[in-house]
Amino acid sequence: MPNSVRLLCLADLHLGRSSPPLPEGLTATQFTSRAAWEAIVHYAVSPENKIDAVLLCGDAVDQDDLFFETFHVFEKGIRALIDAKIPLIAVTGNHDASVFRKLAQTISSPFFHLLGKDGKWESLLLTLNCRNIRFDGWSFPENHVSYNPLQRYHNDLPSISSTDPVIGLLHCDCPGTALSRYAPVKVQDFDGLPPLAWALGHIHKPTTLYQNPLVFYCGSPQGLDASENGDHGAHLLEILPNHEIKKNFISFAKIRWENIQLSISQTDIDNFEERLIREFSALHASFENHSPFLQAVGCRLTLIGSHSAYRQIPTLIEKMQNRVLFSINSVEYFIEHTQNYTQPSYDLKQLSELSDPAGLLAKQLLALENSLPDVQSILQMTRARLSSAQEKYAYFSQFEVSDEQIKAWLLQSGYQALDLLLSQKEKE
Repeated sequence: MPNSVRLLCLADLHLGRSSPPLPEGLTATQFTSRAAWEAIVHYAVSPENKIDAVLLCGDAVDQDDLFFETFHVFEKGIRALIDAKIPLIAVTGNHDASVFRKLAQTISSPFFHLLGKDGKWESLLLTLNCRNIRFDGWSFPENHVSYNPLQRYHNDLPSISSTDPVIGLLHCDCPGTALSRYAPVKVQDFDGLPPLAWALGHIHKPTTLYQNPLVFYCGSPQGLDASENGDHGAHLLEILPNHEIKKNFISFAKIRWENIQLSISQTDIDNFEERLIREFSALHASFENHSPFLQAVGCRLTLIGSHSAYRQIPTLIEKMQNRVLFSINSVEYFIEHTQNYTQPSYDLKQLSELSDPAGLLAKQLLALENSLPDVQSILQMTRARLSSAQEKYAYFSQFEVSDEQIKAWLLQSGYQALDLLLSQKEKE
């Protein structure tokens, strides 16, 4: 009976990318892509994990011009795999095409394989754990590719009559639009092709797109910044004797990013930090995979609700910045950023009866909170001004802003203005 074959699949290391700012007490070098790569290599070469090959699906390096900064680190990991006689099968992405080509010229080994050079599909047949496994891969020939590489699959690869399992490697944008410059493909394009499973790179969130054939994004080994929240790592793909495919996620992230929303409405401000620690504890308990690699969790905190001690909130936020707030099972928790959407606990209905500026503002806040007819005209006016700013500054034009987000911004700034108006009246 044939043996199972175990493949460790990863993508989007982005070696060379700077680490996000960390609080005092945490060393940035602990949480780099380099550290994640070294942990993955160590896992792969450890005999107890029985890894037969490593699949790397592009963007190993953050930018082609970081060759000298990243080459040694990347090469060292590859040579460790070679020394352990574990094949590395790779394709390039939109960030690292030239680096990989230089690496392929430097490393000559039967255990290092770069597939699909020059944007042409390529097949590789390897014997792993006494079984023949075929790998089909395509690499970015340059940083931008606007065509669908799957449409060239049959033209580039001859029809092979074989019962050997086939695994596909691809860096692509799925589901990609016609305007995408990152090899746009559709999920249905994988139907009818020989691979039993497709390991993809480009999207940094681990995601399964399709079950038959199995199509999945490996995701980045750890969140590269606070916007890439949730768990990250690699995937163990196991080809069973009957050709069935099993996939298991392995968390390699040494740091992960999470979002916490906290209402202060029923919170005693004097016990705010204790309340926050309870939130950290609940978050830690919710993690499905308690990874031995995890060392820190950075949280984006959103504060909501109304409170009579509203004016003390900025001071509380300042006290939380740039320091570790909580530690559990050797995992350090800190606040990466705080969004303050809290509001003073004013009686808007009573204030709206006033004829002064505070009363007029209270009426508009009531309209926003209760979605009264006036709210649409307020949102339209705000969106018109926002569109003008987006046209002026190209960077902001790429962001789509929902009515709910505009409404949240208006409420936040409106309550701040109302509090300022009323505090001035108190001084009179």
